[in-house]
Amino acid sequence: MVTYNTILSDQFYIHTSKKIAEYFSELAIMAAVPVIDKSAETPDALYYRHTNLLETKASRGIADKWSPQGPVADTQHGYTDFKCMGKEMHLAIPKNGINLHNQQFLFDAKQRQAMMQMALDVDDCNIFGNYEDPADDRTKLLDDGGLITQATTVEDLNGTDSNLSTKGDIIKGVNKMIDAIPLRIRQNAPPMKMLVSENLVANGNDGDHIYIEKTEIDLLREKFVTNPIKNRAISEIIITDKILVTGTDTKGTNDRIVIFVPDERICARIVTRGFSLLGEESRALDIHQVWGWRGCFAVFDANGVQMSEQIVWA
Repeated sequence: MVTYNTILSDQFYIHTSKKIAEYFSELAIMAAVPVIDKSAETPDALYYRHTNLLETKASRGIADKWSPQGPVADTQHGYTDFKCMGKEMHLAIPKNGINLHNQQFLFDAKQRQAMMQMALDVDDCNIFGNYEDPADDRTKLLDDGGLITQATTVEDLNGTDSNLSTKGDIIKGVNKMIDAIPLRIRQNAPPMKMLVSENLVANGNDGDHIYIEKTEIDLLREKFVTNPIKNRAISEIIITDKILVTGTDTKGTNDRIVIFVPDERICARIVTRGFSLLGEESRALDIHQVWGWRGCFAVFDANGVQMSEQIVWA
């Protein structure tokens, strides 16, 4: 860019960045994941270092006397570096769309749609990882990957394979995925969240999947959301096809289930630059702006982020 001096009023930039963030919070699937915001502490940092705390040895058993000295409570630790990559968006703001008196941009449908799409593109980064040009081909992964890359795979959802065509198998598969998350994690964290593909919901609502006088989707909601057993609760079931991974069964689907614990000790969205202006220049008919975001999706404990293998329906 030619200059990094701002041309419009501060009110405009604040409004624009808040608007993109609003679209993210309203529309993005990964808004359900906790965020670790380092944009003020380490702005635009290319790496986030996470400290891994190991098991603490804190006390020992004694008989009838307190000892004046003993082993000091010890917590060993290591660290993991997560690479943060950016997404950028170029806007061309027509000068006839700006009120020159107060420099307040009059947002039209095209600008709103561009901001909405940027929020969803960042969402894709958190799910798949950041690719050089995902619009054309996902060939070069720029960071450590997203949820799909870092999640732990759960196999054989029904105990033998992941064919869930028999009624009762969807519930069986969800139970197996919950069991794959250790109780030590589930009992000291917020309720889990679940992502399912739309085709899975369609199959679970089918008449062939009526189980104990209810469809399996209704039973799923009742057992894990509305009336769950403690430490097996799912706070939200989110329908999305973003979790689909290439692969086909005899019916041409590649359905998956994801269950994760939304706790920043388990996984988080790292942000080292929020939605903000990178630079702008005034041209003859418009103002050319570049907006950016930098961050990554980080799994700190893979036991708390589980993703099923491909589900089969025949």
